[in-house]
Amino acid sequence: MNDLNQQFKLRYCFRTFRESRSFCNVRHGVLCVRFSDQEFYFVFEGIPPGHSQTSLMLGYLNGSCGIFGMEEQRLHFRSQIHLNDQLSNSLAHYLIEEIQSASSEDLHSLENLAATLWKYLWKKHCNFLLAKSNRPLGISPFKFKRLRTFIQENLDAEISTNCMAEIAGLSPFHFIRMFKRSTGLTPHQFVSHMRMEHAKDLLKQTELPIIEICLQTGFNSPSHFSRTFKRNYGLTPLRFRQEAPV
Repeated sequence: MNDLNQQFKLRYCFRTFRESRSFCNVRHGVLCVRFSDQEFYFVFEGIPPGHSQTSLMLGYLNGSCGIFGMEEQRLHFRSQIHLNDQLSNSLAHYLIEEIQSASSEDLHSLENLAATLWKYLWKKHCNFLLAKSNRPLGISPFKFKRLRTFIQENLDAEISTNCMAEIAGLSPFHFIRMFKRSTGLTPHQFVSHMRMEHAKDLLKQTELPIIEICLQTGFNSPSHFSRTFKRNYGLTPLRFRQEAPV
């Protein structure tokens, strides 16, 4: 085991209610997998380096990688841009497929796959925290909240950098620099991610035709929408909808 693995004591728990079976094994890290009638999620739990008392739960819920936390004794989830890419989402989908169909003899391969995803998410998050600590201050939280709200309310329209800069009260050149300090992404990359996350929500939660979802997320071309979605998540919109939990 490498140094990353040695930071954790982790228990793998794989459960499927469909077959009423469960099995677990003790390794480094923690993975809990849960199914219900309406959702599927799994959580990797560990202690970030330098935070001996704070447990961090990175995981995957219904199509998105992010951070789990407890709020008023209830588990809540926030999708994180830096954890969602083609590899993380492809690994998560593949793990879901394997957990749902594997036999007890496949436990070792499931553990290896889960460990691969866990270490990938953990590495990305640690690198994100390191980069964030080294970045100068960017846009204030108040202005960033206004920007995020504006983007969410206009995902079906063109969102220009100039318009966002005006909301932030900055010149376009200064805005791009400050925005990247805050998020690690350019404004265009951030808006594209929010469009894709909204598309995933619509694919999972509605029966809208894919062409309608394409338009509601600001794409004029279904082929461009499909290519962008697959580049981000490793699946076409149609396949994502077919494989999403029901």
